[in-house]
Amino acid sequence: MAVEGPYFRAVLAVHHGRFDECALHVDRARKLLHHTLSALMAESYTRAYTSLVLVQQLAEIEEVVALKKLESNAGRAEEAAVARLQLKDKWDRRLGGCRLEVRKFDGKIKP
Repeated sequence: MAVEGPYFRAVLAVHHGRFDECALHVDRARKLLHHTLSALMAESYTRAYTSLVLVQQLAEIEEVVALKKLESNAGRAEEAAVARLQLKDKWDRRLGGCRLEVRKFDGKIKP
């Protein structure tokens, strides 16, 4: 899938603190996913599931960027600490609602 390139570039951009570049890669990935996802959803949710997971991961990258921007502002350290806990709780709830399909996680876990 051609969307993997922009996805991994977005992850690397976050890792290196290049948040504007990350946003560009996330947008590119979403544009590439749009056509694929539309076609797959017309077939079945099961066929579209992997793409839907990637859409969710793109949203989570954006959440990480927002948190990192907040944490980089020394005057907002307390607000950042609260935001980090809220994000952790949100992700815990999301994971609690996920289907447990090892195949979907396998490619994300291996280096």
